[in-house]
Amino acid sequence: MRLEVTIPDQLYSGAQRAVAASGFDSIDSYLTDLISHDVQPGTDNHDCVFTGEVAADLHVAAAAARTGKNVSIDEFRAEAKLKNEAWQANHPG
Repeated sequence: MRLEVTIPDQLYSGAQRAVAASGFDSIDSYLTDLISHDVQPGTDNHDCVFTGEVAADLHVAAAAARTGKNVSIDEFRAEAKLKNEAWQANHPG
């Protein structure tokens, strides 16, 4: 099936960068992969959201937890909010 989508230039530029960073050969293949992970029934594969930075943060948090340096849920939410805001600022659109 063929689907044609119109997106703003800034979003298209962001998609081009994501394609290059992810190793896909085209925006079509990149979007197909994103959609297939999002809507494929019966799968809980969220690998596409675990970037190197996210994985590194999880490893640091796990190591801290093993040493007893735990954080409260409020501290976690505050840190997550800061990271989300920083990501949003670097990825407009």
